[in-house]
Amino acid sequence: MELIQASTFVKKVGNGVTDPFYLDCNGVTYIAKATDENVGVKHLVNEVVCYLLAKLLEVPIPDAALIKIDQSMIDSVPFLSNRNIQSHILFGSKVVLSGQTNVTPPLLEKVTNQADIPSIMLFDQIIMNEDRADNRGNLIFDFKRKELLAIDHTHAFKYGALWDMHTLRQMNVEKEYLVRNFQGKYYRMLQKYINGNNPFSKIIQKISLVNEDDISLITASIPTDWGIPEEEVREIELFLWHRLCNIREILLKIKNECPQWKGVVA
Repeated sequence: MELIQASTFVKKVGNGVTDPFYLDCNGVTYIAKATDENVGVKHLVNEVVCYLLAKLLEVPIPDAALIKIDQSMIDSVPFLSNRNIQSHILFGSKVVLSGQTNVTPPLLEKVTNQADIPSIMLFDQIIMNEDRADNRGNLIFDFKRKELLAIDHTHAFKYGALWDMHTLRQMNVEKEYLVRNFQGKYYRMLQKYINGNNPFSKIIQKISLVNEDDISLITASIPTDWGIPEEEVREIELFLWHRLCNIREILLKIKNECPQWKGVVA
């Protein structure tokens, strides 16, 4: 994953449990997330892993990078210096300048990549992201490109920043294939686009090409500076591989929730 240098602190985002903030990086603005004593580091791990997996599966998502921030910048900005930031490596998602969260049915009608909507929903089941179903801030409509993008994966792996080896194993053992709030407000809007005979064909084709080495390459991008133990990294790999290998079971569960999907699960 690309590592870039932060040039200028812009401002605090204004909301978000992880206290994100805007950084300028050589003329490009990113929403950055850091690790500190209050929010820990696992939300950053979630963002990196989910971003790279989304790219691998061609799920639409804004470009992102790891961002290096100098101590001098931290010291010069009270918002940063007061946080006791524990790593100079941040996660940053490129700002969609013409973007709007809180998507509505009329906006979805204008989306040019409607065929990607099933991919977004299946992707959420793979990473067990329960946040997008009800949270208005987890989808963004790009007015310039007329595209729908998936953003913010802080709350992946069901427990967000609180996951551990046990919770990852337990989800697979208990065969938790769907997020618990599959009928949430925003998912209900998206379900209209899970229709026809094979709405998931695009992402399923991508999943069929993934192997265990691909998953290892994803976790290899987690900065060692974040101090994630090797056994936890390995547990993420096993969790994701298990989900991908059981994609048919996930699809069967989705079909029960989406009556407009008329086809069969192969």
